[in-house]
Amino acid sequence: MALCKRCGSKGLFLKVDSEGLCYNCKDLLSKSACPYCGVILEKIPKRQSPCPDCNNIIFVRNKKMVTEKKALMLDFIKSNELYGANENEYKIMEEELTKKFGFEPNSRDIIWSYYNKLVSKNAGNYQNLKSLYYSMALMLNKEKKDCFHLLQLAQKMELLDYEKSGFIKKVVIRTSGEGNSCDNCLKLHNKTFTIKDALEKMPLPNKDCTHVLYDENRGFCRCIYVSGIDSITSYTNSIM
Repeated sequence: MALCKRCGSKGLFLKVDSEGLCYNCKDLLSKSACPYCGVILEKIPKRQSPCPDCNNIIFVRNKKMVTEKKALMLDFIKSNELYGANENEYKIMEEELTKKFGFEPNSRDIIWSYYNKLVSKNAGNYQNLKSLYYSMALMLNKEKKDCFHLLQLAQKMELLDYEKSGFIKKVVIRTSGEGNSCDNCLKLHNKTFTIKDALEKMPLPNKDCTHVLYDENRGFCRCIYVSGIDSITSYTNSIM
């Protein structure tokens, strides 16, 4: 006769798992137990908050309580599903790094390694690569590390994508506008380049940009290229 070690329910047809829990208790624990210490909470918090027992910060994703590490993984997967990210590969990456380092890697190392894997997976898809390089640049900027080379790669992917189209020959620089862009970037607004010249000179990202995003010591250029065709269309619409 099966017996649930938590609620005491028993019966010939009662099913318990390998830990001796009936499915009702297992479901309750999965939804209301602190993901760190296992203490049962009266209700699931609506936003991240400390566990009243162990004081670790509980995160909520898809109405389930998870650890910070699990939340970071889920957020990363959700943001990068379009580029082929999935939970199974993420866990494999974590296992590979554990073997390589000899200890459990932190979320930052897993995410950075997975970004590099996604870059390889999306080789040839310039728009996807542009987004991935930009996300990696943001990550470094938040860590207050030099990200210029990644911003440059993101801009290069944009130019290569225009070049690949076969009919776009020129690009125009657009800034975020006065009040949102630094003076050095505003000087580039509406400047036109052939794609060939832009690839050779790489005016974007602006190396003299002083716009601060996260790193107070490094500029983070947000200027973009638009196609010469888009520029002509915008001008035509503005005078009609």
